[in-house]
Amino acid sequence: MGGLFALLAGVGFLAMAGTLAYQAYLYLKYGYWVGISVTYACGAYLEWDWCNVPKDWLGVYNMLSMFNAGVFAFVVSVLACWIAIAIEEGK
Repeated sequence: MGGLFALLAGVGFLAMAGTLAYQAYLYLKYGYWVGISVTYACGAYLEWDWCNVPKDWLGVYNMLSMFNAGVFAFVVSVLACWIAIAIEEGK
């Protein structure tokens, strides 16, 4: 079980690095920062309709729209690391 959370942590770190690198690339190319929110990433890459046109849970949608997808992936990966360490220490 700890390995699953470790894998999730690794994927989260890669997602964070990729998102921030892509944003830095766009900034260097066009001269302005392009924000990639969690809802934009979910709507564009996962094709989740709720992220494009929410009909309920509007507060959650607004909160996720404010967070950068890379930072959100980093927070999720840190939590996954913490859980993986706790599971491994519990064995």
